[in-house]
Amino acid sequence: MPSTFIDAYESGDGPGAAFGLETEDLDVTVVAWPEHFLVPAHVNSEVDVAMVVLSGSGEATVDGVTYALRLGSVLVIPKGAERSIRSHSVDFRYVNTHRRKRKLMPKISR
Repeated sequence: MPSTFIDAYESGDGPGAAFGLETEDLDVTVVAWPEHFLVPAHVNSEVDVAMVVLSGSGEATVDGVTYALRLGSVLVIPKGAERSIRSHSVDFRYVNTHRRKRKLMPKISR
């Protein structure tokens, strides 16, 4: 696979996933949220996630601990942890990177 370059500041408007890239080993998603947007508490039980803030400010609550997020913040969220994310600015944008998740296959009954 050739190298891939992403201008994460210009990669879409959101809200939500502004850009996504899946390789054989990685998932990379640029996420953009409007001010005061809340990603409700949820659990990802499959992979650890590295979150790198590109612009704006917000907060992440992971297993009851709240982290202030701003440009340059890096938060590693372990699999199995409950997390929620809230935007505090109109330009809150970050990159989530994790090992590629296994694809779910439907179960076929016979």
